[in-house]
Amino acid sequence: MISETFAIIRKNFLFYVVTVSLIIAALILDDHFSHTSSQTTGFIWILLSRWTHVSMLYNRRFKDQGRQYYSLSKDLGFFGKNILIILSATVSAIATAVYFGSNQGNFTGLVLIYGILFSLIVSSVLYALIGTWLPAGLYGSATRFGDALRRGSRTFAKTFARIFIAMAIPAAISFIVTALMFARGDSGSIFVAGEINFPSLLIAICLSTLEAVSVTYVSVVLTREYMRAEGLPVMPTLEAAT
Repeated sequence: MISETFAIIRKNFLFYVVTVSLIIAALILDDHFSHTSSQTTGFIWILLSRWTHVSMLYNRRFKDQGRQYYSLSKDLGFFGKNILIILSATVSAIATAVYFGSNQGNFTGLVLIYGILFSLIVSSVLYALIGTWLPAGLYGSATRFGDALRRGSRTFAKTFARIFIAMAIPAAISFIVTALMFARGDSGSIFVAGEINFPSLLIAICLSTLEAVSVTYVSVVLTREYMRAEGLPVMPTLEAAT
């Protein structure tokens, strides 16, 4: 599935360049105007996930996903399901941080690590259990929640491990890099005194690129599990990339 991930990235390289550029633009605007960029970046990652699912299901490059592959009801359902999973993980992370913070009397770096780790675990569990609900909704077959749970329970351990590792690597690297920057007295801001902080900009580009690979890989894993469970044919080009 790693080879399939990079095959999709290679075939849609320009789209990935644009995606990472939009993420960086959102971060720059956030840094410069002190507005939150989380909603914008979240929307972009979900959109990238949608493109990847459709690319796997129909063997179409992103630029070839014409009008026949778009459905307002399916797309709204896709975004809604993703938001539900993300909110569940976020609430879990906040609850965990508050719990450990109240027990320790203050919010330390260790409490933050607990929150991030618990968020990753909850996200991975939900995607492993019901994640095939996402490509199923886009394809239009076996779309019920019970169908997704049936598929997820069969391969839960393997899917959970793959998704957790894919999500944990970018999170861990981002946390370590941020901690090192703060230790050096660098705020990590892309703008400093009205000028671009090029080391921070370069780090942001690298981390965003890594996150794009992670989102693509998770989407590939979920779509592949859905296709296998429902007996859908694997497209020749994707099969060759395995």
